[in-house]
Amino acid sequence: MAIPIILSTRIPYSTSRVGVIVLKKKWIIGFIALLVLGLFIPFSGKFSQWISNYQQQEEWNQGVENPAKNIKTTEVPKLDQLLSKPNLIEELKKKPYFIGYNSNGQYGAFLMYDSEEKAYQVQIYNSYTNHAEYSLQIPLEEPIKSNEIILAQEALDLGYKIKIPPKLLDWKGKTQIKFVKETWDLTIDQKNSIPELTLAEKKSKEKWSFSLKEWPEWNSSSVELFTHPKDSKQLTFVQQKPLFVNLSLLTNKNSNTGKLDEIDQWLYGDFQIVYDQNQTNDLKGYLAVSKKNNEPIVLNQQTIDQWIYLDPSGKMKWYGNSKGIFNQEGKSVYKKENPFNYSIHLIYRETSNEFAYYMVDVFDKKTGRLLKTLIYQWDSKERTMKI
Repeated sequence: MAIPIILSTRIPYSTSRVGVIVLKKKWIIGFIALLVLGLFIPFSGKFSQWISNYQQQEEWNQGVENPAKNIKTTEVPKLDQLLSKPNLIEELKKKPYFIGYNSNGQYGAFLMYDSEEKAYQVQIYNSYTNHAEYSLQIPLEEPIKSNEIILAQEALDLGYKIKIPPKLLDWKGKTQIKFVKETWDLTIDQKNSIPELTLAEKKSKEKWSFSLKEWPEWNSSSVELFTHPKDSKQLTFVQQKPLFVNLSLLTNKNSNTGKLDEIDQWLYGDFQIVYDQNQTNDLKGYLAVSKKNNEPIVLNQQTIDQWIYLDPSGKMKWYGNSKGIFNQEGKSVYKKENPFNYSIHLIYRETSNEFAYYMVDVFDKKTGRLLKTLIYQWDSKERTMKI
């Protein structure tokens, strides 16, 4: 229709050509607009739902400003900047200052006050084990001029590459965290004089409980909750000591009920958990042994007929019964003709009270003779116990 209209006006050739181009562009733009509108309407509901889910995921993660005054939160502060802060010791007596994470969140660094030694202390924790891998004291007198501050700063910058400032979340003793497919309720309660952190996921209705026995003095206002800016599922609770919890590592098999169900599938009759990573906050799995007449087991003093080790995700890794010791594939790693029983020994590091390994003494059940001692050590790369 555009061509006859242009010809009837007898506009010079160059002008009419421009008019044709303009009209064609308008017609094409109008057609594209109608096409987009037609495609958008059927999917507008889904798009609105996607936006709603995204907003839910992000709204909890807005956080609040870091309460440490005069400290920028856009980058990890240097130690000399922190140590020059007024009233720093009084603040550190209440709780450690969270300096920052490394890029993947495996390490978190803190500035603390050691009241016994009367010195500042820089500690770098492994978020998987909740234990300090690096610790260095800085003297109170002229700390900025000390050699210790140079060494500690090198450890932060070069050794552990603490480059990511933590993100402080709103926390008042409990909170709810929403993701697109998950909703978590986080609470701390006082149970049997020991505070306990409980995480409950609404969709699966599973719960995970963590002992806070290293927080003898606490209240809801004294606890801070942080997350890694690049991974919202990495949480860090800070009070007298930090507690790292990665929501991505929580599975149905390592929940409060899941670990019991998994153990019950392998051990006959009553059993007792002798090592529980959720109670030690040292994520190295679970170890359970069978018992008779519901009487408590005293390790190193009694022999047991069955035992099982679950890895940190709650899956069976090693299992021992009267016929032998088997791996997760059901293959025998130690087997004899005579029936067995066992004695279990848990070994901890003296300096940090960190669970290092466990030993299994294998006995001939008929004669009581010791046949072999197996040592299961922690493999930090594969995150499981290995012979």
